[in-house]
Amino acid sequence: MKAALYTRVSTHWQIDKDSLRVQRQELLQYAALMLGTTDCVVFEDAGFSAKNTDRPKYREMMARIRKGEFTHLLVWKIDRISRNLLDFTNMYSELKALGVTFVSKNEAFDTSSAIGEAMLKIILVFAELERSMTSERVTAVMLSRAQSGLWNGGRIPYGYSYDKATKEFSLNREEALVVKKLFRVYESTKSILATTKNLNESGIRTRAGTSWNTVGVHKILKNPFYVGSYRYNVHDSANQAIRPEQEWTLIENHHVPLIERDQFDRVQSILVRNRKLDTQYVNYHTDKTYLFSGLAFCGYCGSKMTPTTSKPRKNGHTSVVYGCTKRRRQTSFCTNKYVTESSIADFVFTIAHNLLSLSAEFSPSDSLFRINERLSRGLTVNISEKSLDTVRKLLCDRSVPVYFSPTFTENDKDNAEIARTERRRAEDAIRRLNALYVNGDIAADEHAALLAAYREQIDNLTAEPDVQPEFSEKASYYLFAQFMIEEPFSPRKISDYTLRTTQEQFIRSVIKRITIKDGQITSIEFTSGLSLEFT
Repeated sequence: MKAALYTRVSTHWQIDKDSLRVQRQELLQYAALMLGTTDCVVFEDAGFSAKNTDRPKYREMMARIRKGEFTHLLVWKIDRISRNLLDFTNMYSELKALGVTFVSKNEAFDTSSAIGEAMLKIILVFAELERSMTSERVTAVMLSRAQSGLWNGGRIPYGYSYDKATKEFSLNREEALVVKKLFRVYESTKSILATTKNLNESGIRTRAGTSWNTVGVHKILKNPFYVGSYRYNVHDSANQAIRPEQEWTLIENHHVPLIERDQFDRVQSILVRNRKLDTQYVNYHTDKTYLFSGLAFCGYCGSKMTPTTSKPRKNGHTSVVYGCTKRRRQTSFCTNKYVTESSIADFVFTIAHNLLSLSAEFSPSDSLFRINERLSRGLTVNISEKSLDTVRKLLCDRSVPVYFSPTFTENDKDNAEIARTERRRAEDAIRRLNALYVNGDIAADEHAALLAAYREQIDNLTAEPDVQPEFSEKASYYLFAQFMIEEPFSPRKISDYTLRTTQEQFIRSVIKRITIKDGQITSIEFTSGLSLEFT
């Protein structure tokens, strides 16, 4: 017999009053006297509400219960573990399936008996009702305070100070100058990124002493507090969704304004126009999938390299570019160059192909020179001797550096071949059409109409899975597998003929981290544990 003891308090005041210590001691005594065991593990969540299960120690406890580590789960009171009927029902059903007994010490029942289980559910209904009624009372009081112009707490907007005694806001002179500069620079550059860089390169820091980022700058530019308006109840506290405007509390001339209304309105117009342009750019990037998001890191400072989509060219084409987040905020922080997603993808697909080929034809007698020659084929790099030695040991132990073993049905193959053939026909037709147009054998409007039709045909053949689930997804994966092992290898075929979602699935299944320096990949860490360093 082994018991998990769960304790929780929702406020720091309760922590200071030794509530956790009392719960812990009483549960340990109960386990010893009533269950006859001292084999217990205590899980404590300090300062967490029971309205949901988003609590670190609760999640850890449930994970260990699922592994079969405990026979009992003890709580001081039922509302310590949950005040949500649905959450508790799900948890309790899982405990029953795992054969774990739930015991509440203060309610004096355990779920090993039918009456105990019934009482538990009745008590939980009232616990949830109490929480809901308390929440409604608090919300009503907060709304009443806001409607009276009283501050309901939270972070004081940058540029202002708050006097708790008088309950009034005043300008913070130094911060107010920064806010004025921020609005002025944005109105001039019309770019949040340029404004962020300007602040950082001017040596200006946030209230916390850190460098500025685009999120913080955007929040200030959007906040009507700077023109003297106080807004409350704009967002739903449960999910942060914006409430209907009629539910907002809005008080004009609530405090001294920092920004003139005319300037604020001009800035809002620029923000709206830029957002519309950004939406247009995203629409051009139809896949909306960044292949290496969260996987690419800067070789200089170690920061993540984040992707952005370029503005469309005249032909509508866009490219994805990765840049160091620190460089985006301030050039002097980092000098790492930007790199296109296509060049990263070509390198990654090529090295993965080379590893697969080497695994298939490796001999223990192969020298490090031959391994390097095989792995670097098609790339302008060499692999470090340490990495080569690791690869050789893995292959001698018959370990797989890159696991890739797809299986297909005949129907999958047929779908893939149909897609491949139809795309080739459409591409050939476009080439012939362009030749006719260049030679003057076809009018411009007719050329444009036919070109659009052929391109739409190609787009339909490479549509995302939600458009053609049985055809597109399986055909794409089959083609990907074929291209990955065929010789001669062409990473461009993968990019041109397979879905980006297929490419992303492969990349995230085999790659853990990519380090990039001055546009070149310097190392790749694979999910298999293999790490390759390049020179």
